Amino acid sequence: MEQGIHDAFTPELLTQACNFFGTTSEPKFIRYFENFVYDVLRDEMDCILRLTHSSHRIPDQVSSEISWLNYLCENDVPASPALRAATGSYVFRMNASKGYFTASLFQKATGTHATELDLNSEHYLKLGQVIGKIQNLSKSYKTPWHLPPRNHWYEESYHNAQAHLPTSDAAIITLIEKHIAKIKTWKTGPENYGMIHSDAHPGNFFVDGNDITLFDFDDVHQSFYVCDAVTIFWSVLTWRTEPENRREVAAELQRQFWKGYNEHTSID
Repeated sequence: MEQGIHDAFTPELLTQACNFFGTTSEPKFIRYFENFVYDVLRDEMDCILRLTHSSHRIPDQVSSEISWLNYLCENDVPASPALRAATGSYVFRMNASKGYFTASLFQKATGTHATELDLNSEHYLKLGQVIGKIQNLSKSYKTPWHLPPRNHWYEESYHNAQAHLPTSDAAIITLIEKHIAKIKTWKTGPENYGMIHSDAHPGNFFVDGNDITLFDFDDVHQSFYVCDAVTIFWSVLTWRTEPENRREVAAELQRQFWKGYNEHTSID
């Protein structure tokens, strides 16, 4: 997050957001990366207050995310739903010295982040079940007519290699752009392409016993369904394993993940 956006976020804006959503506790700062995120209470419910700058997402994009998220929750996906304000709205726009912020409120997931030793075969199975259920539901989801569809994967800003790499990396930029151009020619259809979470790494789900609750749907977009599996495999294996046992963990992770996934849908 650039410094100008950080400077534009003031305590007054945070107070406005808390008042709009009727929170009943002092907000506790969690982090900022793409968004400012706070722990809050509303009555007796643990909640997450998120504030998104207009350079990252505009209100309609946030609303589109929430529409899909709550559709999943209404169909029994273990995820953290968005919550309405007393006005009935899920989003609240607040002008700032640079652009504006969109506030949104979510029910906090139960459980905690997994430590390196917490994840086991049962969790790998649950991850497959959750992702399989999400993608099966995505096949029948229609974005409401008044909201914009979420981006396709190639429209996300981090795919613009020239914006993130120095000119000295011209060969790398060329290779990335070549791969993107090739993948954009691949056949897409409801059986292999649709809305995905895209960021289901261990930092974005809580573990409670053998149960998993997924959250942080900020980066949802349209992509190949297999990308959600790739994100999980890559993040778990690089996060919790040493090179000497990575093959063993990878084999068990994939076996259990696809077993759970195939309970709800299938993929080539």
